[in-house]
Amino acid sequence: AARFAAQVHEERSIVLWGRWGEESVLPFAPVIESVRTVLLDASTDVRELVLGLPGLRALRPFVESAGRPRETGRDGDGDGDGDGGGLEDGKDRYRLFEGIAEMAHAESQNAPILWVFDDIHWADAPTLRLMQHLLLDQRRSRMLILATLRTVPISENSALDSFLGEMRRDRLVRRLSLNGLDHDEVAELFRVVGADASSERVDDVLAATRGNPYFVTEI
Repeated sequence: AARFAAQVHEERSIVLWGRWGEESVLPFAPVIESVRTVLLDASTDVRELVLGLPGLRALRPFVESAGRPRETGRDGDGDGDGDGGGLEDGKDRYRLFEGIAEMAHAESQNAPILWVFDDIHWADAPTLRLMQHLLLDQRRSRMLILATLRTVPISENSALDSFLGEMRRDRLVRRLSLNGLDHDEVAELFRVVGADASSERVDDVLAATRGNPYFVTEI
């Protein structure tokens, strides 16, 4: 994903990047991270449009703040409904989603957009609903959404299962599977870095990592 993003950036496309971490607790955090990038680099017209959208009022304090937002629970903040990231009702969420989509559409008229959502196996339900809205809206924008997730189970995430099921049903996503390294590839990697490439060692590493290149190099 990073290599592809670097390539399209070199071709003068706009790259937005937001990611979840295992300890991510703020709904819409990857979007906040991405919108901050847009506001820093966007044209004056787009910046004025974004800041003037009523739907973005819920995110504006976080986007404009130089500091980090206060922590909240994974399902929302203490003042919200527990499922919408602190937004009061469905209308507020819809205005927010429309504001983000309009921002992306406006900026995509200047250059194509690649929006990367990294590690969505840790995603919260409100942001997944926003991603769904963006996928439905991207047909009118010059925008490609790229999401990454691990196929090895990390934890229960019923919201993600539901999101992926709906997106496949509506044919809004295309899944690309990246398989792990095989025995010979792990052995070659070990030889390149000067590690023990014995067959027994390679077998042990494969059993522990399933060939994931990152984990292979960390062991």
